[in-house]
Amino acid sequence: MSEAINKVTFSKVCGNEEYKLKVLKNFVEMKNDKDGITRVDVSAVGEIGKIIHEFFEDKNDENQTVKNGQVISLDKVNGSNTPISYKFRGISSLNAIESEFEPVYKFTIILEET
Repeated sequence: MSEAINKVTFSKVCGNEEYKLKVLKNFVEMKNDKDGITRVDVSAVGEIGKIIHEFFEDKNDENQTVKNGQVISLDKVNGSNTPISYKFRGISSLNAIESEFEPVYKFTIILEET
């Protein structure tokens, strides 16, 4: 039961399919900028960092890439169980920072409140 509390779910719709990705809450930090813009800073070790980035920008399948203005939703944000919808506004490049074991992948997702 507590497992769900520690995860954030990203949801997107591509074509007729809805896709969801659950990630540990401590990989994600939300920051509200002015004018309704929200920045989601992601920092994840190893393959999970690549998987989260690819959820938004899939270089192998353009149909799976989230487009500018496309609505996505997140749940478990700021303690809320209700998914919050945002318009996708962009994603930064995937940066790898070498660590003792596996690289840490960092990037920022830019969202606009709907």
